[in-house]
Amino acid sequence: MAVVRLALFLHALSLSFVYAQEFAIGVYAPVTSRSQLYMALTAIFDLDLRKNFEPALVTRFGPPIIDIATESGVPLQSGLQSIRPRIGTSNSQPNIGLSTAVDFMLGLDGESPVSALVGGVFSSIAMPIASFSAVQQVPQIAYGATSPSLSNKDTYPYFMRTVPPDSIQGQAFWKWIVQFQVPLAVCIYAVEPYGQGLFLAIEEQAKLAGEAERLVGVPLRYMPTNFVVSEAKQALDVAKSLGSRFLFSSMNSQMFTLFGPVMFDEGFMQPGWQILGSEAATMYGTLTDADFPIGFQRWSPVSRGAKYALFEDMWKLMNANDVLSTTARARYGVDNMKVPIASATVPPIDDSDFTGMVLPKWSTFFFDALYTLTVACNRLLSQGNAIADIKGELLLTELRATTFTGISGPIGFNENGDRLAFYELLVNEPVTEGTANPTNLVVGAVFDAITGELTIAGQDPYWMDGQRGAMPPAELTNCDPGFYKEPQSRQCKPCPLGFYCWGGTEPNRQCARGAFANETGMVNCTLCPFGSFAAEVGSSSCSACLSGFYSDELGREACKKCPKGTYMVNTGASVCTPCGLSQETEESGSQAATDCRCAEGMFMCNEVGCQMCPEGLYCAAGLDPPVQMAGFWTAVTGPNQCHFNVLRCRDTHECPENPLGECAPGREGLACNNCREGYFPEEEGTCLPCSPGDSLPAVLSAIAAVIVLIVLLSSVNTDLNQQSLNLLTVAAVGSQMVMAIQALGSIRQLAISWVDPVRHIIDMTRLLTFDFDIIRISCVTGQDSPTLKFLGQLLACPAGFCLVMVAWAVARARGRKMSLDAVFNLNGTLLFALFITLTLAVLGPFQCISNPDGSSSMASNPGIICYTSSEHWVVVFLSIVGIICYPVTILGWATYTTVMYPSRITSGAGLRLVNRYRFLFQRFRPECYYYGLVLLFRNAFVALFPVAFVSMPEVQVVLMGALFVFGGSLQVRSWPWRSPMANYADLVMTAFLQVVLLGAAPLLEVDKEQSTEMLGWLLLVAVLCPLLAGLGAVGFAIFRHFTPKAMFGIFLCHHKGGAGSLCRLIKLLVARHSSANVFLDSDQLEDLDLIFDTIRATTKSVVTVQTPELLKRMWCAGEIVTAFKNKVTTVPLICDGFLTLTNKTLDMIPDCWTAQQKQILANYGITMEDVKSAYVWLRDEKTPLYLSRFGSAEKREEVVIEMCKQCKISMKVFASHHTQTGPSKAKPRILITGSITDAEALATCEVFQIMVQEHLRTECAL
Repeated sequence: MAVVRLALFLHALSLSFVYAQEFAIGVYAPVTSRSQLYMALTAIFDLDLRKNFEPALVTRFGPPIIDIATESGVPLQSGLQSIRPRIGTSNSQPNIGLSTAVDFMLGLDGESPVSALVGGVFSSIAMPIASFSAVQQVPQIAYGATSPSLSNKDTYPYFMRTVPPDSIQGQAFWKWIVQFQVPLAVCIYAVEPYGQGLFLAIEEQAKLAGEAERLVGVPLRYMPTNFVVSEAKQALDVAKSLGSRFLFSSMNSQMFTLFGPVMFDEGFMQPGWQILGSEAATMYGTLTDADFPIGFQRWSPVSRGAKYALFEDMWKLMNANDVLSTTARARYGVDNMKVPIASATVPPIDDSDFTGMVLPKWSTFFFDALYTLTVACNRLLSQGNAIADIKGELLLTELRATTFTGISGPIGFNENGDRLAFYELLVNEPVTEGTANPTNLVVGAVFDAITGELTIAGQDPYWMDGQRGAMPPAELTNCDPGFYKEPQSRQCKPCPLGFYCWGGTEPNRQCARGAFANETGMVNCTLCPFGSFAAEVGSSSCSACLSGFYSDELGREACKKCPKGTYMVNTGASVCTPCGLSQETEESGSQAATDCRCAEGMFMCNEVGCQMCPEGLYCAAGLDPPVQMAGFWTAVTGPNQCHFNVLRCRDTHECPENPLGECAPGREGLACNNCREGYFPEEEGTCLPCSPGDSLPAVLSAIAAVIVLIVLLSSVNTDLNQQSLNLLTVAAVGSQMVMAIQALGSIRQLAISWVDPVRHIIDMTRLLTFDFDIIRISCVTGQDSPTLKFLGQLLACPAGFCLVMVAWAVARARGRKMSLDAVFNLNGTLLFALFITLTLAVLGPFQCISNPDGSSSMASNPGIICYTSSEHWVVVFLSIVGIICYPVTILGWATYTTVMYPSRITSGAGLRLVNRYRFLFQRFRPECYYYGLVLLFRNAFVALFPVAFVSMPEVQVVLMGALFVFGGSLQVRSWPWRSPMANYADLVMTAFLQVVLLGAAPLLEVDKEQSTEMLGWLLLVAVLCPLLAGLGAVGFAIFRHFTPKAMFGIFLCHHKGGAGSLCRLIKLLVARHSSANVFLDSDQLEDLDLIFDTIRATTKSVVTVQTPELLKRMWCAGEIVTAFKNKVTTVPLICDGFLTLTNKTLDMIPDCWTAQQKQILANYGITMEDVKSAYVWLRDEKTPLYLSRFGSAEKREEVVIEMCKQCKISMKVFASHHTQTGPSKAKPRILITGSITDAEALATCEVFQIMVQEHLRTECAL
């Protein structure tokens, strides 16, 4: 390095001798990269200076622009002729610029070393040159380098400038911020001396004002040659993210030429933004300054003083030859430039450049920088200094003291070598007001560096929204989306974490629960994703759901617990893991798979997972197998059993809650139906081993049955008709009690869960219902077989009958008088009393209850599966036989006997047969003879309902109750029992049976859902029935009003004295064979005035009982005439002694009646002619029947039957004739005597006979 320095020194020393009489000025500028007119600026200075010594130049261009003598205050020195400027290029590159300056200062360009430097445009180039010039003690005056760093005299002691420094421009920038009340400005600056220095100058002003927060800088790498657009865009994105719409540009023109188009592309050069550029914000590329939008603003130092016009005039007189001639090229060293002029990237100089005044920027400062050196030299020369000595410190000191008026205005320097000047705010305005193009940069305001004031020049400036205004548009101070306006600073701040901002003037808002903002500048909060939550407002992040929790929705403020049946081990889950296999967890929020289990009511089947617990089994929560619920049983088929055939047991005692397949102690078989062999059933459902004494109940029961039969046999011949009323009451009430107990036994068959203590009472009815378990029958038979027990129930009655017959045979053999009818009556009494029991017993196999497994079992023996097991088919066959033998036969026989009862009683011939059925009739009043049959049918339904409606318990109770209500109502209406006390007892027992049903209703074992629906329909029927009954009664009454029914089937027209008793007999005989009403005037005495109307309106047929006196009676004549006129069916019944009318006799009829009687007939519209016509009609047109009054009773009855047929009245299906099929062995108990030669007396005796037999049920003889 020392060798190099020595060589350079020696070379410079040699040159100093050669050029000792020359004051060389080295000028460097971006001649080859920005504009070749910098050479012309050098030439115009040289020519203007030479005007002082060359008159020809004055002649051509006029006097000097700068009067040196006047400006320097001393006479013009001739030594100024030695001043020679040489031009070099920096090519806008620091290395070339520095190389050019070094060549100037060391004379490496083949010329004399320069005494001073003028240059340059860019601070980035000027700064390294200033460092080297300080070493060489060569003063440097810059015309475009404005970096505040160059004001540092410790670093750059030989640096001065005619252009105002950036520190002043920085003051202008800050004043603009303050005056236009900009809350925040963003400055994009290039990381190079000029750009960075200007930003630091602005920042310094902000700090001095205590408002540093109003300025934010965004650095951009300096890249004048290899410009990277993406970096520029990134810097703009950063600026945009800061929330301000005010953007400053701080970079040299070379960088701005490249950066400006990017700003256009990114939408910054349009309304909604306000751009303020430094004085270097000019473009020389594809886009030029003419492309700036309206309202674009930039600073420009004031560069034109009063003498600028002289400069302009001289410029226009120049031409290209003044610069590019051979002489000029040699004088200015044009051909010595580092980058040859021929390689320049800018257009060459031609004559047109001197007509348009399109000069490079800072041209005036360039011109004044050269004259600053000239004025200083003139003063130094005047002081006696040789031209060769004017350099270094001497020159520098004089330069700093130099003041004059240049073409840019007054020139002067401060202690830092900086020029204090004005800055203009150039605003791009339309040339024509109100148009978009073309535009022109116009001075909108001027900043005075001395006073620090910014003064608006003329009208309010334009802004980039295209409008003038004293202040920026309001929308520029409104915040962008993602920013909010801070109240104190009014700055738009990026939305902080946990907040969202809509921009404008809206404040920031905290994110709601369930949302977050994890970045600044968020316009909206983001909903928490699946598996997370935000519990607080203003969250900047979401928390992951804990184990056992999940979030399957966006925006949850709290996670949900995993529902039962799921779990989650991990955090941040959006869905919980199902347990699978239909398992569930005890609680929600489970965290492990081990929490999974089958829910209560389900059990684990290894093949398919948790299954629904079958009805009748209890499945506790967990993985254990089911257990039997009380009242149910199922077989065990093996380990891990999944399928169960659950059967319903007889009761909960026989099948208590147990493990699968187990029964109460001592029980076995399906549904725990049977006791083990050698065991007998106990009360509480268990079975105990039989001991020798356990057969005693069965033996005692048999003995008791025999005793009862003996007692009954002892009274077998007792005639209740001959007993006292108290004994009748005892017999009646006894039978009622037996039926009531059996009815309770039937109620016991209903689906009712009986409770203590009534359960024990109800169970006592088992004996009367042939439930032999109560007498421990299995200890006698040795086994508990349902089939054997059912067969025993069927054979119980035949066994009893056989026992009775054996006893009867023994009694007869011992000579005791005992009729077979009496024995038959005894057996009938037993059948009647035990009818419910027998019916219940034989219907038992059909009383099947449903099981949970879909099968059905017998209610009495649930171990027998209905219709699938062979044992059930056996008992069904036996049941059918029993049904035919018992209820069907008994009801059919009793029905026939009851229907035949009236005719048998009235005829007298059947009284012996009726006596055989005393058990059916003798307890009831004669007119209620049918009530025994009613009780049988009632009892049949009592036994049938539990079987027929076994699957509908609610219907069982309702129908059973309705049956008792109907039976009780009928009993009250008919009062059938012969004893009043028996009637009261029957009423009370029926009422209490209803109370039992009402009390037991809540104990029904029903399916609530099905039962509710069924009861709803039943209640609907019950509610509608009263209405329907009322409507039916009203409808029937209206129907009968318009279509009256004939009240009488037969009207007996007779003469009271001749046939009164005969007609009574006829009426009784008709009643025996027909249910039609018979009109007999002696029975209707209150209606005799309407007797003719009765025939006309309410009689179906008329029978004329023609005795000798009939046709002579006035009333009978009227009756016949009425029948004749109204065409009523008439049957003549000719009796003994009646003479047929001849015509002569017919004519004499009117003479039989008085005038008053004729008048009576006339009052009814009957004339004598009518009477004759009617009699002729009766005689000639009607076929008579002949009745012998003294013949046999059977003949008379046959005539009456024929009469009924001709009258066309309904006949009874079952009717008994008086004729006996054979001689009766029994003698009549009552003998009736009277005059049998008188027809009426005989008829009276016959009537009396019939009535006595009907009421006393005793045979009578006439």
